[in-house]
Amino acid sequence: MALSAGFGRKRHDKWLWAAVLSALALAGSASTAAGAPTVPLAFRGEWNADLKACGTDLNDSRLIVSGRKLTFYESAGPPVRVVEHSRREIELLVRLRGEGEGPWVQSFRLRLMDHGMKLVDVSHAQPFGRSRCPPAAPERQ
Repeated sequence: MALSAGFGRKRHDKWLWAAVLSALALAGSASTAAGAPTVPLAFRGEWNADLKACGTDLNDSRLIVSGRKLTFYESAGPPVRVVEHSRREIELLVRLRGEGEGPWVQSFRLRLMDHGMKLVDVSHAQPFGRSRCPPAAPERQ
C-alpha cells in the first residue's frame, strides 16, 4: 500500500510541476517586461564557501551567477522566473541540466548579506552561505 501511495504522489508531483511551468510560461517574468528573466546585478559573480578555491573547480560549493544563467558544480541552467523581494533577496525558479540528468526545475531563495559579500541560500531549513570571490585577474598577453 505504501508503494502505491508513493507512486501516486510522484505522479501527482509530476503533474503539479507541469502545471507550475505552464503557468509560468503564460505569466512571463516578474523581472523583465520582454525576453528572458535576468538575475539582478548585485547577485552576479562567482560565489564559493572556500575563498581559496575561487576561480577553480576544486570545491563543489562553487556557484557562478550571470544575468541569465546559474552554474553549479555539476549542473547549470537559465532562470525561468526571477522575483525580487527586496534589493537583498530574490527568489528564482531555474531550469537545470547536468549530473547526467535533466532538465528539472528547482527553486532558490537567495539573500545577500555582509554588504553584498556573502550570498546565502535560504531555500531550506539549513541556510547555506557562500562568499563573493574576487574578480578574476585579466590575462596577460
